[in-house]
Amino acid sequence: MFPLIFISLFGVSFAARLDGTYLPPVGAAGAGGFGAGGGFGGGPGFGGPGFGGGPGFGGGAGFGSGGGFAGPFGSGPQIPILRYENNPNQGDGSYSYAYETGNGIQAQEQGYLKGAGSGVGEAQTAQGSFSYTGPDGARYAISYTADENGFRPVGAHLPTPPPIPDAILRSIEQNRAEAGFGSGFSDGSGDDGQYRPQVVLRQYRENNNLIPLFFVFTTFSNLVFVQKTKQIMSVNRGRGRGRGRNMHFKPTRSQENVLALTEQNSNDIPQPNPYTNMISINLELNGPSEQWFSQFKSSWNLLKRCPAVANMLHQHLDMIENPYEEALKLMYNCLDFKYAKSKSLSFTIMEEFKMWSLMSRNKIIHLLTVDIKISAFNIVRQQSQFGLMKLVADTYEMVTDCDIFLDIIKQMIHEKQYKEACQCATLLGLHNKFGINEFLVPLVLQDKLFFVEDFLTGSRAHQIELVTFLDSVVGKSSGIRTLLEDFIAKYDIPEIKYEKLYYKPWRKLITRMIKIFKLPADVSPCLNKKRNEGALQFLLNKRFVDNSFGYESWKEMVQEAVKDDPSLQQELVAQIAVFGETAEALMWAHFYNVPKQYWPHSVRLLNDNPKNDRHQQENLQTESEESWDNDNPTQETTYHKLGLVRNQIVLIDTITEFENFLDNVQDVCLVGVDCEWKPTFGVQKSELALMQIATRDHVYILDVIKLAGKAPHLWQELGVFLFNNCDILKLGFSFTSDTSIIIRSLPHLSFNQHAGFLDLLSLWKQIEKNPNIKLPYEVQSGGPSLSTLVHLCLGRPLDKSDQFSNWEKRPLRQSQLEYAALDAYCLIQVLMSTTSFRKKKSKTPTKSKSKEVVKINPQPPSPHYEPVPAHKIAFVCDTMLQGLGKSLRQCGIDTSILENHVDHKECVRNYQDERRYILTRGQTFNMLMGYVPAGHCFNVQTDDIDEQLKLVLDYFNINVTKDHVFSRCQGCNSNSFVKLTKSTMNALAIASRKNRQIEMCQELVDEATGFSSEEDIENDYARPPVSYSRKWEICTEEKVDLGLSSTRNGAKIQIDSVPTGVLEKYDIFYVCEDCGKVYWDGSHFEKVLANRLQGIVL
Repeated sequence: MFPLIFISLFGVSFAARLDGTYLPPVGAAGAGGFGAGGGFGGGPGFGGPGFGGGPGFGGGAGFGSGGGFAGPFGSGPQIPILRYENNPNQGDGSYSYAYETGNGIQAQEQGYLKGAGSGVGEAQTAQGSFSYTGPDGARYAISYTADENGFRPVGAHLPTPPPIPDAILRSIEQNRAEAGFGSGFSDGSGDDGQYRPQVVLRQYRENNNLIPLFFVFTTFSNLVFVQKTKQIMSVNRGRGRGRGRNMHFKPTRSQENVLALTEQNSNDIPQPNPYTNMISINLELNGPSEQWFSQFKSSWNLLKRCPAVANMLHQHLDMIENPYEEALKLMYNCLDFKYAKSKSLSFTIMEEFKMWSLMSRNKIIHLLTVDIKISAFNIVRQQSQFGLMKLVADTYEMVTDCDIFLDIIKQMIHEKQYKEACQCATLLGLHNKFGINEFLVPLVLQDKLFFVEDFLTGSRAHQIELVTFLDSVVGKSSGIRTLLEDFIAKYDIPEIKYEKLYYKPWRKLITRMIKIFKLPADVSPCLNKKRNEGALQFLLNKRFVDNSFGYESWKEMVQEAVKDDPSLQQELVAQIAVFGETAEALMWAHFYNVPKQYWPHSVRLLNDNPKNDRHQQENLQTESEESWDNDNPTQETTYHKLGLVRNQIVLIDTITEFENFLDNVQDVCLVGVDCEWKPTFGVQKSELALMQIATRDHVYILDVIKLAGKAPHLWQELGVFLFNNCDILKLGFSFTSDTSIIIRSLPHLSFNQHAGFLDLLSLWKQIEKNPNIKLPYEVQSGGPSLSTLVHLCLGRPLDKSDQFSNWEKRPLRQSQLEYAALDAYCLIQVLMSTTSFRKKKSKTPTKSKSKEVVKINPQPPSPHYEPVPAHKIAFVCDTMLQGLGKSLRQCGIDTSILENHVDHKECVRNYQDERRYILTRGQTFNMLMGYVPAGHCFNVQTDDIDEQLKLVLDYFNINVTKDHVFSRCQGCNSNSFVKLTKSTMNALAIASRKNRQIEMCQELVDEATGFSSEEDIENDYARPPVSYSRKWEICTEEKVDLGLSSTRNGAKIQIDSVPTGVLEKYDIFYVCEDCGKVYWDGSHFEKVLANRLQGIVL
């Protein structure tokens, strides 16, 4: 029996032997290099036929002539190197190289440091491929990946292991269960992870498991395969990859032990899936594709992105059998694939393929199979830029078969790749396949909120579920960090940001999510209760400690804070009683029907004896409430008064009164503006309730609650003549918060905070910096508040007792109307008091010091005697001429502007690199003119920007035409624009609001930043867009990625900076391809021609 077993084992193991096609024979190193034909020596090994003459590096079959290492290097015929590229490591772990020899060897490799900068999980990673022609005439190609998981080669000629029979796996599990996991085999030997056939066979006999001998033979052949695989890896370790780096790779889990996965609990890891790392495409370029790609890369290096390069790619795709596979190969074989930014070659290839595939979709869509989608997904996962992954997913229509990627994402989660899993689930729309615990909560604990919010944008259910979970943690009595320790341990979450696991950051996170996703307030009951508890303490302090709260305002705001919460109602009664206001505590106890068992003793006593034994109640007061300083009684504060009679305070709450108000304020030149809204203690946004506009003799109070949704034309008229009129000075105090709520509540107002506004808080800060100026009155204490400023300028502070009021309750109290009127009117009074400002007298006269006059070198003659078109010349403006640089850009002149912190000598580098003429002034001119030829550095001698512009244009003899004006971006100097229609812009605006779930920014841009001024929106509807053919590079909207809202250069389109009124008014828009800034044609073009550029433009 045993001889038969031995013969069978020998036969099976011999059948599993690898022939010379896959490996050099062991022990034949002396016959030629690493073996007979193996390694870099000649023959069919991994290394190909070698660099030297014959099949090896040197003559003969190996590194040396005749064999072994002894022969002289290169003694045979020299084989030429056709191509060699080498980008060495610059210290960040990234490198790449590629070469090709005359005898058909091709090799390339890219490497980078995975997880660079994180400090955790850093690993050097390399990926590459090589190919050669074997002695049999066949072409052999290997692609490989080497990282922390080992060296993993892929090739069509490499063997694959036979499957492990289920009976063997079940038997091993049964024996392990009987012997005890980790306790060793039955003979007492420990389980060190090594497979021992003799022990397994003996256990089978002991347990009477009569397994067919064929299964044992198959298992043994698997062991032979593992041994052969280790030999393959050992050969590759000696290949000398890269630039001679000594890298040691560990085998993967499956290579170390075929049975290792059986030792893990199947409930803890995802079930095996053939798609997890499947790449069914041979990524090696060969034949015509390789030759074409070499030419294509040369064209790209010379021309970069241009129509000629795009056409070259499109023509190549037209001739390919399966363009979907070819695009992946081209993208993968780019040297910049690992870090594929928007301007990289790999990104450009995929972007152009997407455009081509849309045009040819009907012809090629049948070629897009599920296997190609899986391969595309696994290929693009190997690089680090999510923008490329999004582009590939869109191009290969992965969303239509999104379920096939589910197991891959689950494997990412198991490997703690929460960010990548979240991004992929968001991209593929797999929201309903995952709960919040799988990657959302771990990402929150890692403080990677951007990915969480991006995922939540597509799922209302997850928004509510996550906020509810976060709120439940806040509602516990224990600390947040303590509560989450079990959760972190259960899911083994790494990289926790423990500094964020406290109440304040947690509260801000919940508030942020509720605001961003516009969730109802009742999704966070625990947070609301804690906020109301804090609000109640704040109100009690203002009422009974600071004494800065009016009684009516106090009652209104307490009801807002307490609401229907019984515990807060009981707390209110108890706290008021503590402050000694027993009668008021009893009033609130009756108002909220608080059960008597929760009443303080003093309140019960007052309720039982409202008139009798009053002296007993007084004895219950604490000693702290008794007054012991009667000799120095507290003086009552005298506040600043309004100074207007009642009929000079006009409440505007009807359309007729609104129209009369607009007629009465047409001739004003100075107004004070203030706003009021009800304070909120939760996450709800405040809504504008009142807007006060004060003139010298009246205060108009606009009831926004009643008028906001009515008569939009009247609000529009108010915005035109007042808030967009630079001739009317508008006063405010710390007007930033007022501005934001005005823009949100009154969209028809067209509010422009840059048109004639003066913030008195900013003016006050500037005055304090000047020691020679002091205000009329002195105040010992007080922060930067309006009340303190009024005290300093007018002698008395403001009464703020009605500040915290329910401004949404109607009708308004008279005290509220007077408070609101005074807040706006006092701004004018403060400004008028500036006539009493006086300079401090200097005690000692200052002696004037005569400054040494520095002689400026004379200006050489102009280098241009003939007129030069504006688009044919380029300048660099020094740091003190930034305004001139912007004016030159308006004229369509290529102008680089130095920032304030940049050295002046950077101008010289600009001249040397880009042949830009230097514009500077003063002593810097003397220094810089020595570095450049005569006339290439110009000294600008005036301070006026308009005069500076004329001097430069005259000196360099520059002709500016209408075609040049506004042909360059004012922000980045680019002259490449994409032309978008109104419908496209509206689609981008809708997508922007949908993606971000925030209010669209309504702040208007300054006139100098665009072709048209926002000031012209309301009075320029009849004007057609200007249609000059500017000297720019213009492309159509097909070049815009609407999904990413970005240009073809990767710039994010600044759609949020364009007001809604502009989107509705104009038909054509222009987007800068380098910075994404949006422009449009309007009256601003004509205004610039008629003013600043008058007499300049031909």
